[in-house]
Amino acid sequence: MPQHSINKPNCLRQSCTALVMVFALALSACSSDSKTSNNDGSGNRAPVANAGPNQNVDELSAVTLSGSGSDADGDTLTFSWTQTGGATVTINNANTATASFTAPDVAPGVPDELIFQLRVNDGTASGTDAVNVTVTEPSLTVTVTGKVNFEFVPPNAVCRGLDFDSTFAKPIRGATVQLIDAGSPTTILATTQSDDNGDYTFAAIEPDTMVRLRVRAELKKTTGDSRWDVEVRDNYDISVSPPALGSRPLYVVESSNFDTGSASVAVQNMTAMTGWGGASYTGDRSAAPFAILDTIYTAMKFIESVDADVFFPPLDAFWSVNNTSSVSGDIDAGELGGSFYRGDIDSLFLVGDAASDTEEFDDHVIVHEWGHYFEDNLSRSDSFGGPHSIGHLLDPRVAFGEGWATALAGMALDDHLYCDTFGVDSNIGLAIGAESGSYDASGWYDEISVIRFIYDMFDANDEGGDPGSIGFAPIYAVMTGPQASTDAFTTIF
Repeated sequence: MPQHSINKPNCLRQSCTALVMVFALALSACSSDSKTSNNDGSGNRAPVANAGPNQNVDELSAVTLSGSGSDADGDTLTFSWTQTGGATVTINNANTATASFTAPDVAPGVPDELIFQLRVNDGTASGTDAVNVTVTEPSLTVTVTGKVNFEFVPPNAVCRGLDFDSTFAKPIRGATVQLIDAGSPTTILATTQSDDNGDYTFAAIEPDTMVRLRVRAELKKTTGDSRWDVEVRDNYDISVSPPALGSRPLYVVESSNFDTGSASVAVQNMTAMTGWGGASYTGDRSAAPFAILDTIYTAMKFIESVDADVFFPPLDAFWSVNNTSSVSGDIDAGELGGSFYRGDIDSLFLVGDAASDTEEFDDHVIVHEWGHYFEDNLSRSDSFGGPHSIGHLLDPRVAFGEGWATALAGMALDDHLYCDTFGVDSNIGLAIGAESGSYDASGWYDEISVIRFIYDMFDANDEGGDPGSIGFAPIYAVMTGPQASTDAFTTIF
């Protein structure tokens, strides 16, 4: 039986070809528009919303929702915040990019997660984003605050000994204050400095913790325009191999142990005591190092009042209850022969043996010795030192150095009467008036003349024919300028 072939009509092929061409044209038409079509078919691109990063906040705190939006078409945007989860709060400025609310109160250990949605609209289309804010109750902390003082004993009215009946409290100013773990005395929980009222504050301290307060006899100012570094140490050490002087023990005073408690504020005051028992010293003389420290602080603040950028090189002040007026010169044994300044190590040495002489409350004596430190470090001294006394005819370099130091004490302490008490005896002492008193010698070789010349320029009192005062600033300018650089010896001239 013959085979028959079937031929498809040419019209069918032509129709298929035409359909393919129409479809291709349709695709070409769709791809010719560069904008992404929105649901409304307008060609507008929806804005992008950013609700900001997730946050962890404390209960009852003010919280800011920092949102933003962007639009590829540059359209003007509007913003709207809504809450979609967590305890309901009131959203402030909900129709702006930056909104706020107050976090709700939550139960201890039960945080609440709040969810907020930011909607950004360009007038046609919207974009959204969400942010989670976790609210927790903060850990309870305590603020430990208080005041630190030291007892100060003034001289009696005629500078013939100390007047223990007139003892009063003064603030420990500018000293390092530490909060110590009572169970581990080497563990320092917090450190600060007392202010000029003796006040201190430690924030964010663990509650119900046994601690103690420690105050270090040091002044540290390592930032700001003016700088200083002062430490009061015990030089006495008769061991076989005593450490270097700069490593001798720093004086500190500590409170008894106390509990920080669970209230928001724990108050702990402390006073360093003289140790005076009524007729003699019977207790720890913990006030002494802080009296020395405070006098040096007064002197430095006086200089700072005319030079806000002053830099004081590090200074050690050595004091001990064993420091006597014995003249062996054995510092380790405390046999100082009297109080003095040693320029090679920038240190003051002050006597403290109650049976011999004590200087801790003789503030003029302390500033006098500090005045030699000033000359040595901020000015210049050509004095070779040595013994000196009222009426002695001195080398002009010695006369100037000693007169300057005593005059500085009167200026810094705002008291023209230099008073040096000897021990605890009520009828022994030395008083030198920068404005009054009659002395035999008078001239460049006499330290009293130098005292009165310098102090008279400073003070505003008119002792007769002396109506003017230049104050301290010009005196300081000369001491740190021409006096430091003169080709001549440093004398009253």
